Parts: sequence; C-alpha cells; structure tokens
Amino acid sequence: MRSVNRPDDPVYARLRFDAAREYPAGPHQIVVSGQAGDPRSDMAGQVAGALDGVAEVLGLAGYTLADVIRMGFYTTDVEAFLAQWAIVRARFEPAAVPPNTLAQVVRFAHPAVQVEIEASAVRPA
Repeated sequence: MRSVNRPDDPVYARLRFDAAREYPAGPHQIVVSGQAGDPRSDMAGQVAGALDGVAEVLGLAGYTLADVIRMGFYTTDVEAFLAQWAIVRARFEPAAVPPNTLAQVVRFAHPAVQVEIEASAVRPA
C-alpha cells in the first residue's frame, strides 16, 4: 500500500487521513454496509460502537481494520462527530485513517442513531 497526499495539505495535517491509497491488485475484497452503535449511547459511544461493528464484520471474513481502503462516515451532526475524531484515529494508529467521506444526513432508519460507518477492505490471497 502506498499513501498519496498533497504536500502541505492542511486537512491531512489536522485530521491525518490519506487523500488516496494505491494498492496492488488483489483477489479478495469486502464491502461492509453501514454499522451503527447502540442508539442509547452518546455520540462517542455510537462512534466507538459503529467502529466495533465494522471490525467485527471484517473479522468474520478474515480481515482487520488494517485492510480497510475506504470508509464512509454518515452522521446527523458533523460537528459532534468531528469532536469524536480521536476515537476514529485511535483505531488506525500509527497509520492514517483510510480515504473517506463524511456526510451529514437528516436521520437514519432508527431515529436515535447518530452515526453509521461503512468500509471497504482488500487483502492478498
């Protein structure tokens, strides 16, 4: 894997996630649908729970978070989510968070859910 980032990119410096990653072609890929934490939890608990869900589903197929190449973060409150970014960062340290999209949505199927996280991962044969 090779990280691709613009030199002096302030977003990379602040949030430390890669703009792009190049991977050698491989035969194994998995796409994990949006995972949510416990809707009774606060934002921090929901972020951690959603990441736990992603990791669990990946693990069932023999992958880890280190295999993740792309993520989607969907939240009802971008500012509250960004306040919990350290939880996301901690799951990927010392590497950068994979390339991702963060989008605000009006609501999820369960009205108390504040965040869903999806991921794509690859691994060699």
